[in-house]
Amino acid sequence: MKVADPADERAPALPSPEVLAVLRGARVRRVDVPEPDLVAITLLIDRTTATLIVSVSESEPGLGLVDERPRGEPAASFAQLLRKHLSGATIEGVSSPGQGEVRFVFRRDDQVMTLHASVRRRAGGVVLVDASERRLGGAPHGVTSVGETPRAGPDPSEWPRDLDELRVAGRALLARRSGADDHDHHAELRRTLVRARARVARRVAAIESDHAKAEVTPRLRADGTLLLSSLGAVAPRASEVSLVDPATGVERRITLDPAQSGAQNAE
Repeated sequence: MKVADPADERAPALPSPEVLAVLRGARVRRVDVPEPDLVAITLLIDRTTATLIVSVSESEPGLGLVDERPRGEPAASFAQLLRKHLSGATIEGVSSPGQGEVRFVFRRDDQVMTLHASVRRRAGGVVLVDASERRLGGAPHGVTSVGETPRAGPDPSEWPRDLDELRVAGRALLARRSGADDHDHHAELRRTLVRARARVARRVAAIESDHAKAEVTPRLRADGTLLLSSLGAVAPRASEVSLVDPATGVERRITLDPAQSGAQNAE
């Protein structure tokens, strides 16, 4: 396939390598080609079923996960070819060699197949090759090869970072393909961002709490040691006591619980 001029391709942002790595080990449950430029591979990922969609549409190329496989045309020759070679196979490797380029390596017993996907405008396509790189079929019709000229990838800040964002990307991709209103997508994206922000806030609070404890603990330990060595200087029901630290010679004021004895305060 002839690669279009870079200015015309405008390849969409692809998932990060970490997200793609999550797909390794997923088993293929079903393969569909509901539209000539859309491949849907239903996977079992950590006991959860999800459908990987690869859109090679000229207007809306992209990749993502959806909870339900899209319906469409009956299985034509390319869909039957994919089912023959990929059903029951396991994703052994995933890589993104260039902007808008993804390669999925499948293994079933001793058979290895690679699905090359180019999700770039005016140069999109999906090609299935065997272990010897022999082309077995492609979509849309007429595609002969994919990824002849890899280019630098997109800005990492634009990549989906986890499976939740990959699902958001998948739903948004189907919505754009169907011409649906983007309002639901934006609302879902906002909910995802709110959840992500809440997770970060909880993590920051936990770190700050640990940091505060790390600063207070040595002082409390020193106060307890000083109290134990000076119990005779602690008056009954005292709310505080001033003691000289023998290690530094500095007088220290220690707050006490009047309801407890000096030994109990030290503990």
